[in-house]
Amino acid sequence: MHEMPIHEAAVLLGMTKEGVRRRVLKGRLEGRKGNDGEWIVFVPDELAGTRQPAAPSDQELAALGARCQALELTAARLEERLAAADRLLTEREATILDLRQERDRLLERGLAAWLRRALRIG
Repeated sequence: MHEMPIHEAAVLLGMTKEGVRRRVLKGRLEGRKGNDGEWIVFVPDELAGTRQPAAPSDQELAALGARCQALELTAARLEERLAAADRLLTEREATILDLRQERDRLLERGLAAWLRRALRIG
């Protein structure tokens, strides 16, 4: 028996990780969950050397290439949206600072006017 993580067993047996996991749960393969929560599969010696992972076909490679391009495009769009959000946040912070300065200026002006009136009364 060869003990290996589920992803290695899947490659060795030529199936998906989910397929290996189902076979373990149904008792067709031996396995257990390790301390880290990942599946460990016991592959019989006679199966361990029988299958080699199949090389991806041209169609699979083309599909992966297209998927990579789509993911790169999505990442670029998200980066643009993030940059726009950063610009808006910077503008918002600048507006808040301007409004606080205006408030302080008006408060000072109002306080000065109030003091002038108060001192004339006295």
